Amino acid sequence: MGAGKSSAARSAGRELGVRALDSDRALERRLGEPIESFFDREGEAAFRAREEETALELLARAAARVVALGGGALQSKRVRAALRDHTVVHLEVDGEAAWRRASGRGRPLARDRRRFDELHAERAALYESVADAVIPAADRDVVRRALPALEALRAGGVRGVRMVWAVGGASEYPVFLARGLLGSGFFFPAEGRRFAVTDENVVRYHRVVAAAEVAVPPGESEKTLGPAPRPSCASSLALT
Repeated sequence: MGAGKSSAARSAGRELGVRALDSDRALERRLGEPIESFFDREGEAAFRAREEETALELLARAAARVVALGGGALQSKRVRAALRDHTVVHLEVDGEAAWRRASGRGRPLARDRRRFDELHAERAALYESVADAVIPAADRDVVRRALPALEALRAGGVRGVRMVWAVGGASEYPVFLARGLLGSGFFFPAEGRRFAVTDENVVRYHRVVAAAEVAVPPGESEKTLGPAPRPSCASSLALT
């Protein structure tokens, strides 16, 4: 809740030229009333059953390019199983920002701050276990900006790859993680220049083929963009 999923999905949908689907909005149309009133009258169990049904139907659509799921939808094993056929993006938001955005907006589970914080903590591990990509919910356009990296992630064909969208100052960029990723030939962007940046201890045990290698002394003090040894050749950017 409060991560800005609906806005981010609409922004991504516009970039792709498709209509984003939203499970909460679709569910309210089916119920013929706001989620809040149905939840209060019928209870959470009845709501979760209808939420699961709606989420599964949206995810099964052939034209489902972008789908925003309700915050509790991943509690369903059936929904988690359906997500294996999709690239799952976890929009990461801290508890304080989530509460500020969600409270007082007709959300049944955003009325009590203590319970809200408990849910936020409980769900974090679940979201991370399912996510193919983790993107800080900086603004509504962040997913749109990350789309090229997300599409490369889906098309890469390497099992178990995860992407983290890193933000530092005015810069943002994708970081891809997986065992054997460099050896698979996966690089992003494909036309980029590739260098393997490592330290002198690690380089004794791990070699990167077909990439220029930059070995720096070990230690935290060397983790800087300051002067570093020149690579032995100029080929193309992957960091180890």
